[in-house]
Amino acid sequence: MTSKRRWLWVILFILAVLLTGGLATSWNMVLVSNYLKIEELKHALSATSTQENNPWIAVSLGTLGFVTLLGGLVLFFFRLLREMKLTQFQSEFLAAVSHELKTPIATLELTSSLLKQSQMPEQEKEKLWAAHTAELNRLKRDVADLLETLHWDAGPIAIQPQLMELNSWLQAKHSRWEQILSASDGKAQLQLDSQKIRFQSDPRQLELILQNLIENSKKFAQGKPEIEIKTELLSQKQWRLSVRDHGWGIEPHELKKIFRRFYRAPTAATYSISGTGLGLHLVASACKAMKIKIHAEIPKSGSGACFVLEGKCTDV
Repeated sequence: MTSKRRWLWVILFILAVLLTGGLATSWNMVLVSNYLKIEELKHALSATSTQENNPWIAVSLGTLGFVTLLGGLVLFFFRLLREMKLTQFQSEFLAAVSHELKTPIATLELTSSLLKQSQMPEQEKEKLWAAHTAELNRLKRDVADLLETLHWDAGPIAIQPQLMELNSWLQAKHSRWEQILSASDGKAQLQLDSQKIRFQSDPRQLELILQNLIENSKKFAQGKPEIEIKTELLSQKQWRLSVRDHGWGIEPHELKKIFRRFYRAPTAATYSISGTGLGLHLVASACKAMKIKIHAEIPKSGSGACFVLEGKCTDV
């Protein structure tokens, strides 16, 4: 619906420009035509008056007025598009919040009421506590993503880069990712380049990137999530990090769309998988802030998706 309204305003803007241009052109043509008629009349009467009616000043003023009006229309148009984009973001934000927070809150209310029953067996209580904790963590993660998105949209985030060694940093974080995947009997395999990869990066933002990529792979896994994290030193000046899974995968026409805010790929599993559609948007925003290139690929063999990060090395 919003895209249709946007195209309507684009068409109206083009019509306004054409109308303004037509009026300005007609005005100039009338001035020039009148000037030519006066000149013909002067020649016919053999007028000797030294006063000349120069229409070019009026033509210049008409052209200047047209350019000014056109500039005003352009500013108005872009301002209108900005307001429409803000309105669209607000509606999408409210829709994402109301949809994604409703389910965990309902589950927490249900588990809380059931846990109040003292006659429940201990085994059942443990299952409820596990479900309660899982939904609580999901709620915390969704709220954190929403707040982080608002933080990024409010203005540029201050990046605090420092010298890092990629392979050793991944090894230090590996146990944390294994812990995230252990609940689904998944695993994350590291395939590290034999050479050290040194570069400037913000550890907090880099952790946000990898965390969201792993969480995304976990959600869209088919069965047990299996993730392969691979580093490559392409040259002395460039490194490459890939995160591959064996889940539902990505359609070719979705490779660029998936980094949009609130976008969720329309796979068979989308409607049964929780999420706000903000994880990959945050990943792309953090990569852009740290001048790291990121893109998605479709693996040549097997199923799943692969996210590739590329950056510049630092000479030590």
